[in-house]
Amino acid sequence: MSLSKSDSGSISTDRISDHCLVYDICLCPICQNILWKPVACKVCENAFCSKCITTWLYKQYRSRPICPFNCNYRERKCPSILLNLLSKLKVDCRYKSIGCENIICYEALERHEDECQYQMKQCKGCEKSILLKDLDDHENECDMIDVICCKCQYVYKQKEMKNHNQIRCLENIMERKMEEALKKQQQMFEQKLKLLEENYREKLSQDGRQINNHHSNYSGDNLCIHNRKHCSVIEIKQSTIRQQKRRHNAPFNPFIFYK
Repeated sequence: MSLSKSDSGSISTDRISDHCLVYDICLCPICQNILWKPVACKVCENAFCSKCITTWLYKQYRSRPICPFNCNYRERKCPSILLNLLSKLKVDCRYKSIGCENIICYEALERHEDECQYQMKQCKGCEKSILLKDLDDHENECDMIDVICCKCQYVYKQKEMKNHNQIRCLENIMERKMEEALKKQQQMFEQKLKLLEENYREKLSQDGRQINNHHSNYSGDNLCIHNRKHCSVIEIKQSTIRQQKRRHNAPFNPFIFYK
């Protein structure tokens, strides 16, 4: 069902109860309907529906905004005289074709239509479109609405709650507690497993450091033994040189170290 929607950007003239009050100045030059949330061009001072002029400028694809009257568009507030004329209009609710018989003043139209009991809303269960005034009654009886048991906290469809007795509720509570206990045990097991893995890695690291220290100490001991042997050889050769000098009063032989 098509509706003349004020939230679509304008109000059709056939919704005005007294057409004598509809002046040309109250019409949008773009959509030719009653101005809705109007703004004006600062250059030519013509007024437009806010949504109409926004859509117009978007479709122009120009480097500078040009209004429908071919001037450089600069937005300004709508003139107060025009707002006074619009405030005198009486408008049919856009849900009139569904049953709303209210006639609302222009300024109160948006608030009324937001709260109108004849607007269509979607049921949370079956997703059918229902009048707002009938929605509560429908959802109280709709079999597809989700319902939560206040005791066991299980979610059922409203049609299934008829079979939800105290025994079933107790079973659900026990199942939930068992699931929570199993989940807690699994978390504890995972924590212990993680701790064992960390300890194992730390033990491997310690063993590796001990092996490296052992190799390092072994190499150091061999180096000390080699150094001691080398010093002993030097001392023996130095002693031989001194003895040679004393006995033979011979000159120093530098190649003795290479024998």
